[in-house]
Amino acid sequence: MAKRFIDTTIWTQNQWFRKLNTKTKLFWFYLISNCDNVGVWEEDFELVSFILSEEIIKDEVYEDLDGKIYAISDKKIWIRDFCEFQYGNLDENNIVNKPHQSYIKLLKQHHLWDIYKNPMSGIDDVVFRNHRL
Repeated sequence: MAKRFIDTTIWTQNQWFRKLNTKTKLFWFYLISNCDNVGVWEEDFELVSFILSEEIIKDEVYEDLDGKIYAISDKKIWIRDFCEFQYGNLDENNIVNKPHQSYIKLLKQHHLWDIYKNPMSGIDDVVFRNHRL
């Protein structure tokens, strides 16, 4: 069972979150609870709709969470700031920190390591050009 850190001020100090409708807020918490260790979620909107007892529509949540999530394939999305929030700065040269090394390996498997290292590289221009809604 994975455990996740959560920002307790999300309700009061994060304007982007306050502006979301209730359904998208629920989806956000589902997403951060059910993604892999680097913030990648394999889409299953039928399941999430069933669990939340709300119809979750892909296009709507992509629009509502624009800039927070990115499609990395037709069936996978990535929470861009997930690793930084959960683990701090991941450093490939820090071979002593085994958990961080496993997260780096997983980012590389998802072809996200270069984007993680260089967030100003133009995320849309690199991987997401053909996948973003």
